[in-house]
Amino acid sequence: MGYVTRQYLADAYTPSDDLLITNDKEQSTGSTDYIQVKEIKIIKSLYPLSTFRFKFDLKAGDIAPSYGKVYRNGVAVGTEQSNNTDAYVTKSEDIAVTNWAMNDTIELWIKAFGGHTTYTRNFRLYGVASPFADTLGA
Repeated sequence: MGYVTRQYLADAYTPSDDLLITNDKEQSTGSTDYIQVKEIKIIKSLYPLSTFRFKFDLKAGDIAPSYGKVYRNGVAVGTEQSNNTDAYVTKSEDIAVTNWAMNDTIELWIKAFGGHTTYTRNFRLYGVASPFADTLGA
């Protein structure tokens, strides 16, 4: 008969709709290159294999493509999100990153299609702490 080992993992996070932190102010750019417009700082130690849910609202100033992407410490970790309308659409993505560390920054970068403006708001981090993990032994 096998056994189960329970490990304390500091704070391992799994994606959920439990809101952890927000950066809600509206920001915009007309840049056709990605620029950072929002940041959330991790202020505690996390289990290295945590996964968070990231959400943000994205819209174009008119009917043109607008783009947004989640970064960690200046390196893209999310997939490119887009919206071709002038109405806000909420984008959501679960992102697992190894080796989360205290003082990591989670950033929202956006860009616009030539001659147009991209807007964003409500950059939010969601998750639930799961301090234990079970592994099945022999």
